Amino acid sequence: LYPAVVMDTPRCFDRMVLSTLEQADDILLVLQLNVPSIRNAIRCHTTLLSYGMPKERIHLVVNRYRKSHGAISPADVESQTNEKIFALIPNDYQVVTAALNFGHTLVADAPDSPVQKAISTMAHELLGLSENDAGAKGARPSGLFGRLFGAPSERS
Repeated sequence: LYPAVVMDTPRCFDRMVLSTLEQADDILLVLQLNVPSIRNAIRCHTTLLSYGMPKERIHLVVNRYRKSHGAISPADVESQTNEKIFALIPNDYQVVTAALNFGHTLVADAPDSPVQKAISTMAHELLGLSENDAGAKGARPSGLFGRLFGAPSERS
């Protein structure tokens, strides 16, 4: 019924979660660059593949990424998983926390923030839109993605 549905799943896969993931076009495994998070992502990735999930539908996303911080790099994750990182979402704790605390979207509170731009780019890539297509009138997706990533006048 909708052009895009976003679902945040629990860490463990039960029958309901696996059934839903089976229906998905794309699955984003979101991780941070720390050992427990990477181990969990590798476990989830292995589990999904063992259940017959096509490798092309599973994407790794690094959240709260900082270039100059941390001993673990995206390249380390890629070498451990044999998968390319699909997206890097930069760390901007203050901007994201402020939007969450006030119940606002990032596009409303911080349209030029690196976090909002990275999420927007990732969404456009998942939906098969180029940044130029997204700027064309009528090309923005409706519903949730349209409200999240549309121009301020397009949000409800």
